[in-house]
Amino acid sequence: MAMARPAMIALALGTAVVVGVGVVVLAEDPQDPVPLAVVNPPTPTPTATPAPTATPTPAPTASPAAKITPVPAEVIANGPRDVPKVAITFDTAYSAETDALVTAGVIGPQYNTAVLDYLASTNTPATVFVTGLWGEQYPEGMKRLAATDTIEIGNHTWSHAGWAGDCYGLPDAGDVANQRVEIGRTAMMIAAYTGSAPSLIRFPALCHDPEDVALAAQFGEYTVDTDIGLNDTGVTEAAPVAAGILEQVQPGSIILLHLNGAPNTPATLEILSQLVPGLKEKGLTPVTVSDLIAPVAPPA
Repeated sequence: MAMARPAMIALALGTAVVVGVGVVVLAEDPQDPVPLAVVNPPTPTPTATPAPTATPTPAPTASPAAKITPVPAEVIANGPRDVPKVAITFDTAYSAETDALVTAGVIGPQYNTAVLDYLASTNTPATVFVTGLWGEQYPEGMKRLAATDTIEIGNHTWSHAGWAGDCYGLPDAGDVANQRVEIGRTAMMIAAYTGSAPSLIRFPALCHDPEDVALAAQFGEYTVDTDIGLNDTGVTEAAPVAAGILEQVQPGSIILLHLNGAPNTPATLEILSQLVPGLKEKGLTPVTVSDLIAPVAPPA
C-alpha cells in the first residue's frame, strides 16, 4: 500500500498544538478486557477513582520547530499483501488512573524492559506507540526507544482517553480543542526525543471515527489499527495466543502487543519469543510500520 507523502509545512511544536486522529482502545489500563479474542482474561486489577474527562495541560515551553507533513486521512490495518513483511507493534497503555496505581504501589512499573532486550538481542524491528503520560513517567524508556535504530515511535495520545463512543469505559477525550492537545502534546514530546514529529498514531483501544482520523492526518499522522484478532491483553498462557497470531498472520499484517507488562499483559515477552522465530519460519520479515507501508520499489 503506497502512501502519499505531501509537501512539508513547518509547525512549532511547543506552544502550538498539533491536531490528531482517531482512537483505538485496548484494555491496557485496569479496565474490562477488549473483546479481541483474548485468551485467559485476568482477574480485575484494583482500580483508582476514574477521571471523568481527560484534560491534559499544554506543555509550558516550546520545543524546536519540527516538520509536519499533512497526510491523507487513512486508517491502516495492514500493508501490502504481496510483500513478505509484517509489523510488530507495541502500545504503552498508561493513563492518569494507571499512574495513580503505580505511584501507590498497587501495580508495578508499566515498562517491560525485557521486551526491548529481546528485540535488541534478535535485531527485530518494531513500532512503539507511546502515551505522553508514559513518556513523562519513563524518560529512560523514551531515551532508549529514540536511540534504537530498529524502533520507530508513534503517537498513542497523551492520557489514553477514549475517542469515539463508549470506548471500553475509558474517560472521554473531550472536545476538539482538548483532542488537539492529546495528539499535539504527545507529538511534541516525541519530537523532543527524536528530532522529528511522529508520522503514525494509534488511538487507545482502536476507538476512532472519521473526524478523529482526519484530525490526526492534519498532524501528519496516519491512523494505525491491526488485522489480527488476538493480542496480549489479559493473557497468562502465551503458547495458544502466539499460535493463534501465527495462524492469522499474513504478508502485510500488523501485530498488536503491549510494552506494559504485569498485571494486564504479563505474557508479552513469552508471546514475542515464540512469534519472532515463527514468523521467520513462515518467511515473514518483521519491519517497522513505516517500512511496511512504504512504496515498493519497482523492479530494476
